[in-house]
Amino acid sequence: GAISSGQNLLLTASGSSASLTAANGTTVNTISVAQAGNSGGSATTTLQVAAGGSMTFNDHGGVFVLNSGAGNKACFTLSSGSGGFITAGTGASPASIVVAVNGDNAGNQATISSVIKDNTANGPVSIIVSGNGAVVMNGVNTYSGGLYINQGQFQGNTASVGTGPIYVASGATAYLNGAGTYSNNIAISPGYGTAVQTATNANPGAILLSGSGAAGISGTLTLLGAPFPVTSVGTVAGNRLTGGNVANNTYTFSGQITGTGTLDFNADIRGCTMVLTNTSAGSPNNWQGGLMIEESLSAPTSARNIVVKLGADNQIPSGASAGDVALYSADTTSFNSLVRLDLNGHNNTINGLNAPAPANSIPVQVGNFGTANSTLTLGANNANGAFHGVTADNGTGKSLSLVKIGTGTQTFYNALAHNGNTTVSNGTFALAAGSSITNSPRISVAYGATFDASGIGGFTVGTNQTLAGLGTVVGSTVINGTINPFLGTVGILTNSGSLTFASGGNYVWDINNAIGTAGSDPGWSLVKIQGGGLVISANSGNPFNVKITSLSGDAAGSAANFDPSSSYRWTIAQSASPITGFSAAAFKLDASAFSNPLGRGTFSLGLSADQPSLVLSFTPASPTLTVATSLTNLTMSWPTNRSGYLLES
Repeated sequence: GAISSGQNLLLTASGSSASLTAANGTTVNTISVAQAGNSGGSATTTLQVAAGGSMTFNDHGGVFVLNSGAGNKACFTLSSGSGGFITAGTGASPASIVVAVNGDNAGNQATISSVIKDNTANGPVSIIVSGNGAVVMNGVNTYSGGLYINQGQFQGNTASVGTGPIYVASGATAYLNGAGTYSNNIAISPGYGTAVQTATNANPGAILLSGSGAAGISGTLTLLGAPFPVTSVGTVAGNRLTGGNVANNTYTFSGQITGTGTLDFNADIRGCTMVLTNTSAGSPNNWQGGLMIEESLSAPTSARNIVVKLGADNQIPSGASAGDVALYSADTTSFNSLVRLDLNGHNNTINGLNAPAPANSIPVQVGNFGTANSTLTLGANNANGAFHGVTADNGTGKSLSLVKIGTGTQTFYNALAHNGNTTVSNGTFALAAGSSITNSPRISVAYGATFDASGIGGFTVGTNQTLAGLGTVVGSTVINGTINPFLGTVGILTNSGSLTFASGGNYVWDINNAIGTAGSDPGWSLVKIQGGGLVISANSGNPFNVKITSLSGDAAGSAANFDPSSSYRWTIAQSASPITGFSAAAFKLDASAFSNPLGRGTFSLGLSADQPSLVLSFTPASPTLTVATSLTNLTMSWPTNRSGYLLES
């Protein structure tokens, strides 16, 4: 049948489908649809706008699909013939169309396949979605007033969402179902969203990205509402975006991400990859509430792997106006869902890094699986962090390096397997029980910073590792590799706990002024042991190596004030208690990096008189005695700098 213009129309059918048409120029206020007895949801009422025609809703009029009762469903489709469309208002000012679905299951829905247009240039049209059911829009729409999803779930694609902004209220969901890029500016609220018209009972949050093929958001994404502490990951939902029904899809976010909320990437429906690639220098990502990366199902039916990947440097904001980063997996099954932050060959500074203890045998992961080296800098805003995850990378040339900044403490509870350097520039970098760091070739601890290995009973510097710097190492330390009290300048590296010089280990000892001060610049390097002693476990068959290195200033070169005809004693290690196991034969002295001429002088190693200090000495060669004879005289002479020598017979 046909409908004519009217204020409020009520369409009813008793469990059977019905088709109606609207003539060109039809104007209505509301269309309410109810189907008594349609418990199977197979009956649909269809209203079609005539081909080439238009139907206009009064401002804030619209479609209301009503649930007729327990177990009943109401299904309604608003379509149009070729060239037909719907609009709203008079065209003199903005107008809205309200679409409300009062349903309690997936079948309570309204589908609008008709094109929706603005009335005139002065009459932009917006869509308001209400009710707890699902609204599906799949026309090629050009309305520009915006899409406001206040309740329930909206389903659409890049063509159907119009050209204006998209707003998603708390508890509602925008199901963006289809490949392509959404250029709309989108604002989303925190919450679990509405789980209808999906193949799962999961909680998708504000946006569910799905469809076959890659998709992305190039407009500005604004995170509304107050931020959540990311340490509550797994217990509350932030401003959540979830990968959809097609497994392992990639979703790219090339626009700015801003706002006060907490970005929450989730994979409780299917595995997915989220790529952050905003390269705008004028509008960088600056959202304030931190980042959650999570798989939130304890018993998924397949692996719900989620990878958040950087497509450019510094995609995750840091500092006083930013939050921390947290990763979480609730999966307790043998699927062992992977949750990963992949720097992907880029660099980023963040505040604290967090992850609760994993529910399964696969901990969450921070890594670099790109084609270039990456550096993750942690601890901005003096943040603390507790990370029950691992680090990993693709090895040489594709490694991950860690830099700790800020006065806070970043604690790690699992194996750190990254192959890049580890630098503690400030605060504390702590290894708790269960943690290790065996692949990082150089661990540097700056002045005032702390590398705390007491939680793992102390740290063993591996044969291919260097422990360098001017800060403090906490815990018993064994040097199988190299120790070097230098970080841009000579100084003191302090070990709070016992220190062992083991067979095959190395001490790179630097000096830039022979008459300077131990542990100072100008002067020479010093290892200081507090709360423990220095133990020499090396032996003559497999000695500990001391590489004597001269510096000009703080670069390679000759040390100042060194005279090869003078004697020197330099304390290179100072223990809180007498040194044990010492034997000069247990050390090999290597002066190949000492640039100053030595004459025929020699270096030697010994202990101080009270034995808590390891002392490197230089002894010049004995003076050369020159003898000249004549018929009446015998003349003997030696260098003037040896004045005071006596000749004895």
